[in-house]
Amino acid sequence: MSPYAKPNALEQELILSCSAAANDEAARARFRRLAQRQLDWHYVLATAELHGVLPLLRARLDSCEAMVPHSVAQELSRACLANAARNLALTGELLRILALFEAEGIEAIPFKGPVLAEELFGTVSMRQFCDIDILVKPEAALRARDLLAARGYEPEFTLSPAREAEYVRAEHAFQLRRPDGSVIVELHWCFGSKSQAFPLAAKAVWQRLVPAGTVVR
Repeated sequence: MSPYAKPNALEQELILSCSAAANDEAARARFRRLAQRQLDWHYVLATAELHGVLPLLRARLDSCEAMVPHSVAQELSRACLANAARNLALTGELLRILALFEAEGIEAIPFKGPVLAEELFGTVSMRQFCDIDILVKPEAALRARDLLAARGYEPEFTLSPAREAEYVRAEHAFQLRRPDGSVIVELHWCFGSKSQAFPLAAKAVWQRLVPAGTVVR
C-alpha cells in the first residue's frame, strides 16, 4: 500500500455511496462493487453509526449480494431494529406533545427528526435521530416550556423570571429531558444563535408553512 493511501478508504467510500440519493444509479453501482470487496465491516458499522446512516447502509446491503460476515449482518440488523423502535417511540411522544400544545392554543412546528425522515424516505425508521425538535413563537416559549415541565420534563437549568425573559431574547432554544434520559425535547423559538454567520429567520418560516407532503412549485 502506498504510504500516502488513506486508511479505510474503501470503507469510507462505501459509506458515502450508501448515503447518496436513492436515484443516483452511479452511486448504487459503486456501492454494489465495493460491497464485494474484502472490507473491515466492523469499521463500516462503527463509522455508519457515527454519521447516522446505519438504516441506509442496511437498505443498500439488502438490495445487493455482499460479503458481509454473518455476525456483522446480525449486529447491523439489531441496531436498525433498535433504532426503528426508538424512532417510533419518539414519534409517538412528538404527536402527544403537539396535541397538548394545540389544546392549549400554542402553534408549533415539528422539524428534523421524524418529520424529515418521513419526508425524505416515507418512513421514520430510515433516519437516526436522538431528540424531538419543535418550533414555537417566542411569546409562547415559556408557556410551552411550563407545559412540558408539567408533563414530567426537566429543564436543562433553572432561571429567575427576569433571566428567563433575557434568555428568550438572546438565545434560541430550551432543552428539556425525561428524568430517565429516554426523551430529549429541543424547544426552539429561533433556528440558531443570533451570532451565526447566516442565521435563518424563524419569522419567515411561519409565513410560508405548508402541510407535510405538499409539493411547492
